Amino acid sequence: SKTEKIRFDYENLNDDSNHHRRQISYYQLLKSSILDEVTRQRDIHQRIQLEVDDLKIQKQLSIQAYEADTQAIEIQNDNILYDLRTHFRLDGNEKNILTQMLNEIREEYKIKDNEMREELHRKYLYE
Repeated sequence: SKTEKIRFDYENLNDDSNHHRRQISYYQLLKSSILDEVTRQRDIHQRIQLEVDDLKIQKQLSIQAYEADTQAIEIQNDNILYDLRTHFRLDGNEKNILTQMLNEIREEYKIKDNEMREELHRKYLYE
């Protein structure tokens, strides 16, 4: 009777041990799959971050190119005005008309420039 009790306890202990081994195995698999998913998500995050950084660089280059174009146009306008004044030897009155026309063109350009800048800010800087 004592032997049977010991045998019974031993079998229960073995069953418990087997059950715990299976649970440990299951939790190790679960841990492994969670770590794999974390690694996958980290890779995705890094790829997205690289794309975001690339887009920020492209945005900055676009803004710089736009500002360089703006300066080039202003210089070109000044050169055209100078060429017109010197080429046609305009007197004071005609120079004033020409300057007034150029100022109107500049004003219109500044309005368009501000509109484009606002659109750029809306599109890129506030996203």
